[in-house]
Amino acid sequence: MIVPFPIRRLDDGSYWLARHDIAKEKWLDENMIRFNNELRWASPLVTDRQLSDLSALITGKTVAIVGKGPSLDYLAALDADVVIAINQSIKKVDAIDHGLPVIMMQQDTGPKDTCYPKDGIVLVREEVGQWYSEAENLVLYGPHDFGCTDASLTAIVAVQICKRLCAEAIVMYCFDSIAGILGYAECCEVKPEDGGDPKRFNLHSHKIKDSLEGIDHTFVFPSAETPDIDPQPAVQDDPDQFQLPLETIELTDTLEPQDDLELPLASD
Repeated sequence: MIVPFPIRRLDDGSYWLARHDIAKEKWLDENMIRFNNELRWASPLVTDRQLSDLSALITGKTVAIVGKGPSLDYLAALDADVVIAINQSIKKVDAIDHGLPVIMMQQDTGPKDTCYPKDGIVLVREEVGQWYSEAENLVLYGPHDFGCTDASLTAIVAVQICKRLCAEAIVMYCFDSIAGILGYAECCEVKPEDGGDPKRFNLHSHKIKDSLEGIDHTFVFPSAETPDIDPQPAVQDDPDQFQLPLETIELTDTLEPQDDLELPLASD
């Protein structure tokens, strides 16, 4: 819904007037939902989709979850049945020819409405829904339904949803902090410092690995210099899917230095 006059939007996506304006309030009252005793309104969220509707896409399937590490800039193909693009990674996912069903997932309000997919499902936390009130394929979820919190990493909630819907396996693309490399892909157009100290990605990597316990999974970094890391038996492991050859090393509790391997900056 397009508001026909300038108006401020708060972090949660609601609309707010700084002072009373009879004409503006009348239009907002007629077209939106007003918060009691406030000059604040919310768009009515119209969706007939439920999280269970995603079971046809995920149950028994291999799911590609795409992160925002610098290796995302090299992504050229996806080997899976369906893709969940985390936040701004949708920009790259939409730019390549993969032919897979797409789910854009956003847990945080920070990106606002910058992650619309070209064609696919918009899967967002209930509190983020206001930013995507115009989405045709909007699905809302509550992280607490999956043992997570509002502060949980989007990738971790995505993993828990895949588990709940009985995915066969998960391929984690471009979560470069698993290899100890911190940063964001240029195509995401966000800076790693925007969310705090980039060293936070080290902690994120441990949490992500822990969340994957109990389901077959593989980490893939589509870059000539960055290795495939395989913490569990490989799933859909086909190096021919990449335009450039990849080397493979085994992930242990501590990555041993690779004298002949130069790694670019990367992150979740």
